[in-house]
Amino acid sequence: MNNLNKTKEELFKELEELQQKHNSLKDSYKKDIAERDRTLDLLRKDREKYRFLFEGSNDGIILVDDKLRILDANTAYTRITGTPKEDVIGKSAINLAKKHLNIKQLPKVLSILKEAILKTPVNTFELLINDKIIEISPENFNREQRVGILRDVTEIKKAENNLREREEEYRAIFEGVNDGIIRVDKTLEILNINSAFVGITGLAKESVLGKSVFDLARKLVNLKQLPQILKYINNIITNKPVKPYKLNFQDKILEISAKRQNNGEIIGVIRDITWCKRVDQALKESEKRYKTMYLDAPLPYQSLDKNGVFIDVNNVWLNILGYEKAEVIGKHFGDFMPFESAELVKTRLPKFKKEGRISNAEFEMVKKNGSIINVKFDGKVGFDENGNFKQTHCIFEDITERKNAEEALKDSENLLRATEKLTKVGGWRLDVEKQDMYWTDEAYRIHEIDPTEIKPGSAKHIEQSLNCYDEKDRSIIQDAFNKCAGLGISYDMEFPFTTVKGNRIWIRTTARAEMENNKVVGVVGNIMNITERKVAEKELKKSEERYKGIAKNNSACIAVYRPVNEGADFVFVEFNPMAEKVDNIPKEKVIGKKVTEVFSGVVEFGLLNVFQEVWKTGKPQHFPVSVYKDKRIHGYRENYVYKLSSGEIVAVYNDLTDNKRAGEKLASSELKFRLLADNTNDWEYWIEPDGKYIFISKSCEEITGYSANDFYNNHKLLYTLVHPEYVEMVKIHYESEEEKESPHGEIEFLIINRNGDKKWIEHNCTPVFDEFGNFMGRRGNNRDITERKRLEENLKKSEERFRTVVQDQTEVICRFDSNNIIVFANEVYCDFFGKSMDELIGHKWFPVAHADDIEIIQDKLKTLSISNPVVVIENRVYSGKGELHWFQFINRGVYNQKGDLIEIQSVGRNITGRKKAEVELRESEEKFRILYNNSPDMYVSISPDDASILYCNETFMKETGYSENEIIGQPIFKMYHEDCLEDVKKNVFAKFVKTGVVVDKEVIIKRKDGSKIIASLNVNPVKDEEGNILYSISSWRDNTERKRAEEKIASFQKDLINLNKHIEDLREKERKQIARDLHDDLGQKLTALNIDIAWVKNKLPKSNYQILEKIESIGELINETSKSIRDIASEIRPSILDNLGLIAAIKWQAKRFKKSSGINCRLVLSPEETEIGPELSINIFRIIQEALTNIIRHSQASEVIIRMLKKDKTLELKIIDNGIGIDKESISKSGSFGLLGMSERAKVCNGEFNISKKEGGGTVLSLILPFTETKKEND
Repeated sequence: MNNLNKTKEELFKELEELQQKHNSLKDSYKKDIAERDRTLDLLRKDREKYRFLFEGSNDGIILVDDKLRILDANTAYTRITGTPKEDVIGKSAINLAKKHLNIKQLPKVLSILKEAILKTPVNTFELLINDKIIEISPENFNREQRVGILRDVTEIKKAENNLREREEEYRAIFEGVNDGIIRVDKTLEILNINSAFVGITGLAKESVLGKSVFDLARKLVNLKQLPQILKYINNIITNKPVKPYKLNFQDKILEISAKRQNNGEIIGVIRDITWCKRVDQALKESEKRYKTMYLDAPLPYQSLDKNGVFIDVNNVWLNILGYEKAEVIGKHFGDFMPFESAELVKTRLPKFKKEGRISNAEFEMVKKNGSIINVKFDGKVGFDENGNFKQTHCIFEDITERKNAEEALKDSENLLRATEKLTKVGGWRLDVEKQDMYWTDEAYRIHEIDPTEIKPGSAKHIEQSLNCYDEKDRSIIQDAFNKCAGLGISYDMEFPFTTVKGNRIWIRTTARAEMENNKVVGVVGNIMNITERKVAEKELKKSEERYKGIAKNNSACIAVYRPVNEGADFVFVEFNPMAEKVDNIPKEKVIGKKVTEVFSGVVEFGLLNVFQEVWKTGKPQHFPVSVYKDKRIHGYRENYVYKLSSGEIVAVYNDLTDNKRAGEKLASSELKFRLLADNTNDWEYWIEPDGKYIFISKSCEEITGYSANDFYNNHKLLYTLVHPEYVEMVKIHYESEEEKESPHGEIEFLIINRNGDKKWIEHNCTPVFDEFGNFMGRRGNNRDITERKRLEENLKKSEERFRTVVQDQTEVICRFDSNNIIVFANEVYCDFFGKSMDELIGHKWFPVAHADDIEIIQDKLKTLSISNPVVVIENRVYSGKGELHWFQFINRGVYNQKGDLIEIQSVGRNITGRKKAEVELRESEEKFRILYNNSPDMYVSISPDDASILYCNETFMKETGYSENEIIGQPIFKMYHEDCLEDVKKNVFAKFVKTGVVVDKEVIIKRKDGSKIIASLNVNPVKDEEGNILYSISSWRDNTERKRAEEKIASFQKDLINLNKHIEDLREKERKQIARDLHDDLGQKLTALNIDIAWVKNKLPKSNYQILEKIESIGELINETSKSIRDIASEIRPSILDNLGLIAAIKWQAKRFKKSSGINCRLVLSPEETEIGPELSINIFRIIQEALTNIIRHSQASEVIIRMLKKDKTLELKIIDNGIGIDKESISKSGSFGLLGMSERAKVCNGEFNISKKEGGGTVLSLILPFTETKKEND
């Protein structure tokens, strides 16, 4: 009766409490079971692991408790000690020690065992057991147990003893030799050096050991020798054969030899060979002095006796004149001269002997080949100890080129004046600082100004020139000139021009600035008369217009085609009137049609193949006269086919039926032409449009060595004779469509004839057209101009020598004696230091040098000697303007026969710019080094030749674990892990070769220990001024942690989805269970209660009407409670979903929605018989439920459409309302748990969920799920 007095709320509350207790107990039990299973599983795995490690170890293992009783021992223990396992287990470790050890070892072991009882840490120790050396390592296993690990190290100890003995032997040999010895491991780290090495190099042992062999090389050699020694080391590393290498170290000469051993080590021997070299050097210097003074003197030397007969000559003398020494000695000097010079010698020789000296005496001498050279002699007489004439000592200078250059200079000046007049190009130059202007003769002629009547550069001169321009152009030319003179901006312009005498012409004027130290110092320009060109351009425009009219009215047939189907056929795009007439078809019936449709016989005719070949190759072809025939036309046709730049094909053809009749007349005319051509010295020819010869004159055989028939049989024979440098030019001239019909066919080229002789050919040809303007071929001639070319080349060389002597001398040159007094200075020296020759001669050179450098200069000059006659000094000097400059002076000592220094010749070059660049380069390299090495990213520099590593930064070595010696020279691909190596080689490297860069490519780097670094790769090239790649820089940013984080996030997200799925499954199960309990259990109980109340009601007398009314009220309450329970159960888990499926459940939910909200709900479900699995069904149903709930709460809609369609292997659900629509903020709002729940349910089913605002108002929710229809089970 107590239950009857409780309200519905109290019953439900009690029900919930019972359910919660039940769930709590159930969850607790599940957790306990799961924890127990996990613990048992871990314990089982640990035991398996322990047993595997215990029995699988090669070391003996015993397990001892806190009483030192042996609990267990493995198989390896029995093998090492020789004691069976069963004789050990359960025994005391102390008794075991007494059994195996001798009296000496026992106290030590007992002490260790005592420490083990006290749980004191014990170090590894060694014992002798059964003639074996056993290493024992005691370890704490846990609070009650300790582990002893026994390792048989007998063989290791023997090997160590042998090694020590060998090392003692090696050390005795190593330290006992006189040569320095160095050992280097395979990573190029120095392992050891001997005492002799220290004595030879002076390097302390501790400063060398452990260092890289590259560091040692930098200490031993200077910068010049460093590349060679590094190459020598690389050859040793790569097992290339090497010879002993010699280097200068301090004041010693060292010889280094090295060899790589089989184990990768390198043994090097360094030997001091200074004394050997010094003896050898002294001998060589003695020989060198002799050769320098006589045999190898740079100038030709000769010695005559008192009668003018040759006593001796040196090698230079013989080389210049071409004689052998035996042909000269004993002959008279005059025998080697023309008559006039020989006669001159007869008068000058006595005077020479008398005065004892001759200077600047010019003669002509005859070379062995008969040619004559001009020479200038200087010499003196040698006397014996008594002062009597002994012999002459003379040197001469070949001044032939100078003489020729003087003549060529005169010719060049005359040629320049003639060229200016011929080309009508005048020149001018303005010195900006001095404001001096110079005009050439042609510049005056163009202006028609008399140069004698005006001062160049004067105001009147400039005004006269400017007034020649039209008034509107004067400001333009004035502004351009000012920008050029002030800012260095060049100009090139054309203007109409009125000369001073009033003649109207066109001129082209150009100018460019001359720069020095980023400052304009001069302006150089040209002015040229282009009146004829302007007239020609005007005429050309008229000619083009005439050409268009001619083409339209051309007597030849012209058709233009566009290729279709990759050149399988061609469509007409142009068809001129003559083609319409000849082919008897109007243009409108042709345009847009295929050539095979219009001319049905074109394939059989063979012209279509020509079209296709020309379209593919781009080379013009001549289709010779052939008979074309189809149903419409019949006649002879000759076609010329070529390809336009647009890809279209042009055919120019003629109806030659009438021409065939004129063949005999043509043959007669041709015979006359042949007779004429065969009687000329030039090689005449006639060539057809297709490049084949139809006539060649007999002179071709005289020039080439090949007959006319050879050229007829091989029309490309000429190409094989042309020098390779000119083949392409000749081919273009002969084969280019533009060149073939060009009226100016003049070229020059070199051939090698049949005899191997080189001949220059001047080629001239002109196109030949018939009376209708059709191109028939070219008539040409080839003239042998070899002799003319030789003369031109000689003239060119002469002019080049002249320019070298006169224009290219830019160095400052002076000579000073042993007291530093200047005895000579060239004009460049005087100009630079701002002093005249008189102000310099007789004075010391000190004032021009920086005071701090004078002592250094003098110290270096003191090192000059006969054996070391040249010293290079770089120092600072003051110019005449007081500016400080860096100069490099090459100082050469000049010595007399006694070996005394007579004077020093100094040649100086301004290197201020280079010094500044060196400072900037050092600063730039330092900045780069700091950035490179301190970057958090990994950097390597890579060679473009073999992709080897040139350099790497500290970060790279730190991250990968490699040292610099292990990295440098290795291929970059070695740094990549096998997992990405193939992709790097095929794709990344290929991309870099193609584009020059790589950006943010994910790769895997392999550390030295084999572990991985996931990195982002960027590659950029470093190029020189010409665009050549010097090296490339690769940078890797370590993304390993980020990648791991991403993987953890992805894993975490996957776990969340699985957890969410698990929670939803549990929730649905609970809902299903609660709904079943409510309906079956509580519902049945309420029904039973209702029956009991009805029984009580029937038993009560009707007079107890108050009780009956109360019972009646309780019955109604029970019925309402039953109905509420059914509604709640349906809400928690609709039974219709489990019994009738998803489609029926959606229809049921739609009716409930419409009934509860008043919103119309339309369903589009196709097909309705679709069978959907229970898991997918409940997720779809819950999404629909949540969507409809949101519509009621937020949408303000009047209608909802639920559309579910099956498409292939997907199921698409859309829920559309006509409400106010959802905004973006609501979609992304963190508190939107309903949307989040729907999205998570979609993920559980591997589906795609999306919600958006519909255009025009309303919201669209879409869900796409992978779906395979479930099969119905038989009832």
